[in-house]
Amino acid sequence: MDYSKLSDFEINAAVFENLHGGAPDYKEGDGGAMVLISYEGDVVGGDAVEVEVERGVFNPCNNPADAWPIIVDNLLRMTPVVHHGSVSWIACRGDYGVSHENPLRAAMIVFLMMQESDNVQDNPA
Repeated sequence: MDYSKLSDFEINAAVFENLHGGAPDYKEGDGGAMVLISYEGDVVGGDAVEVEVERGVFNPCNNPADAWPIIVDNLLRMTPVVHHGSVSWIACRGDYGVSHENPLRAAMIVFLMMQESDNVQDNPA
């Protein structure tokens, strides 16, 4: 899969689903965050309604607190590269490597590449 074409939101959702074997209901939040939601019944003006409740936010492409455990648990290496005054980051492990100006996004793409490879090995065609 070409992860470079995915938005931060799509990468965040894929990472969550790989970590947890699926995902609850969610929607896109600010900065590509994955906002976890649920629905609860309530009474508004005498009518029974379903109300959306935010349960949390997951944004490893942009939040170090969400990304760091994934980086550490998967032994991902992060290396800055300076070229003509601009900085990009290489995230890698083994045969997988991605360069991007956002180091957390690069790391999450490497994580997904690793998961994709593991799934292919576990489920040969």
